[in-house]
Amino acid sequence: MTPVTSGHWPYPRWVAHRGAGKLAPENTLASFRLGAAHGYRMFECDVKLSADEVPFLMHDATLSRTTDVAQRLGSGASAVGGDHPWSALAQLDAGGWHSRAYAGEPLPTLANIAHYCLANGLLLNIEIKPTPGLERRTGEVVAQHAAQLWAGAEVPPLLTSFEPEALAGARDTRPELPRGLLLDTLWTGWLETALALGLRGRGLQPRPVGHIQRSASQECRISHPELHRQRRMGGAAPAGPGHRCHHHRPGRPVRAGLTCALCYHLFSFVRFSLVIERMYAMKFQLKQLGLALTAGALLLAGARPGRRSQGAQHLQLV
Repeated sequence: MTPVTSGHWPYPRWVAHRGAGKLAPENTLASFRLGAAHGYRMFECDVKLSADEVPFLMHDATLSRTTDVAQRLGSGASAVGGDHPWSALAQLDAGGWHSRAYAGEPLPTLANIAHYCLANGLLLNIEIKPTPGLERRTGEVVAQHAAQLWAGAEVPPLLTSFEPEALAGARDTRPELPRGLLLDTLWTGWLETALALGLRGRGLQPRPVGHIQRSASQECRISHPELHRQRRMGGAAPAGPGHRCHHHRPGRPVRAGLTCALCYHLFSFVRFSLVIERMYAMKFQLKQLGLALTAGALLLAGARPGRRSQGAQHLQLV
């Protein structure tokens, strides 16, 4: 397993969120299969622990939104996923909430996902999503399982979390696995916390954001809405792991901030939004072109206004 560094960043730019976004029930094997069918080579998923410490995929602390826990385990059963053993969680339907096509889709374990990814040459970002109160233990168990499941793999899974305690547990258990701290706000002490977790690169010091300089050897970076806002106001922000901000020039300070934390979700979302905007703009342009071609065909065919020739029908873009 080759260590992940700035000089060796094996992960692609595009990451399929929870398998296939909203196209399939999140955090299921079905969503991973659909994402792979769309050409994605790396996936993100959320992992927490069952009561008997089996790592399984689930985003929310409770099971209510994405499973039929009340119907299967009874209305009096706890909705918290971490309160149930895996034998009970394995009975739940994790697909019927999405659509009838996915009814009966089970919750997968981390082992299920690992086997699928390794068999198909896919990479994985594991977001450690602990049940409240089990942050450190979840990081320890998930890291241990991940190291065992990916033993001998060329590229290890990337472990990320919003919970520093979970990352500390992962670091102390399996320090060789790459880790990233996720941020939804720039809370006080976030940089010092990231440095304390060992998420550092040469030249990165715990200085105020406005004084942090770019270092070519930094291994983890952040893309955050606040940094994008500052960039629009005249600053410059790094675009994410393995990317250069187009405002940056060598030797120039990165005014909007640079950290050794990693926020892949927000970065991917920003890029995805830009792509969607461009796709809609392209569709509009193609439709306009199609209408122009249709009008030209009508003129050439000598058709009267309000009628189309057979050839013109084929040229119109719907």
